[in-house]
Amino acid sequence: MGENIVHSRGSVLFRQIVFVVIVLAVLAPRYVQTEVGLQKYAVTITNLTKGQRISAPLVWSHNKQVTFFELGMPASQALQSSAEAGNTALLSDVFIRSSDVEDVVKSAEGLLNPGDSVTLTLQSGGVFNRISFISMINPTNDGFVAVQGVKIPKSNKRIVVDVPAYDAGSEINDERCTSIPGTICDGEGRSREKGEGFVHLHTGIHGIGDLKPEERDWRNPVVRFSIQQEE
Repeated sequence: MGENIVHSRGSVLFRQIVFVVIVLAVLAPRYVQTEVGLQKYAVTITNLTKGQRISAPLVWSHNKQVTFFELGMPASQALQSSAEAGNTALLSDVFIRSSDVEDVVKSAEGLLNPGDSVTLTLQSGGVFNRISFISMINPTNDGFVAVQGVKIPKSNKRIVVDVPAYDAGSEINDERCTSIPGTICDGEGRSREKGEGFVHLHTGIHGIGDLKPEERDWRNPVVRFSIQQEE
């Protein structure tokens, strides 16, 4: 009887050890992914336009699995919110919860005026070797500027990308202040009529509503985006 009890306890202990080993084996890759090779990178965003403001940029580091828009395809609700109202909360929440994203940072300096720059610092490296960002172009109906999955530079090199303007295609470009939010127009951020239905390159300001092309129009690119490892 005593021998059976000893064997039984030994079997339970063996199963517990096996369980712990399996758990560690499952968690180990994630730990290695997130900790090995991470470095701090400075991301600088410069507004190249003459008369447009750029909403507070949202920047995140991630692996190759992450995409958030595709030309010729409908914009997600999170992208629509970012492009129409400069509200990146939905996108930020998605990325913070994702195991494919390492770091998420948003500028606390508000709108970026023409000619101005902002620099944000975030962690990247290992399998999380790509950095993306998004901002609304204001005032526009659903114009945004973004880069998607730019690979981090090696050693002390600096990567510079000149970025065009995109249209989320979710709102008609009526150029009316009643459907454009912000300090210039102070509208609702959404017109009643639907847009083109797919993401495409923005065609600029044409003067059909309240916005004057001589003040607000641009010729691509609209933003300069750079990445460099911090020392």
